[in-house]
Amino acid sequence: MSTTVDQMITSAEVALSRSSEEDWRVSVHQAYYAFFHHTMQLATQHLSATIEGPSQHKQLYQFMQSQKNGKLRSLGKTLRAAALLRVQADYDLDTDLGQKEARNHLKICQESLKVVEEFLVQFSEQPQP
Repeated sequence: MSTTVDQMITSAEVALSRSSEEDWRVSVHQAYYAFFHHTMQLATQHLSATIEGPSQHKQLYQFMQSQKNGKLRSLGKTLRAAALLRVQADYDLDTDLGQKEARNHLKICQESLKVVEEFLVQFSEQPQP
């Protein structure tokens, strides 16, 4: 069974509603990966990105940051910041991660997903050559 971006965001929301730091870390992880995968879809299917091999996360946010369109560049910057927090949530267990920080991260990822979706719709409505 495959999963969807919407399911990942729902999982992030459920984890955020719980009362432990471990759950908030799961929320950060799930929200980031929803944002990452949807942005990867946009970049590879509509922006001619070739992203493969190691460091795909870095390749993706750098690719997005290199775009001429300001909204796309902004998505790249936001993705980079989200990636940094996801790495902290997944690997830096000695640093506290609070519910407020996780909530803010989820909100930013959700807002960014809306922008990605707007681009996906826009590109899918364009006539094919």
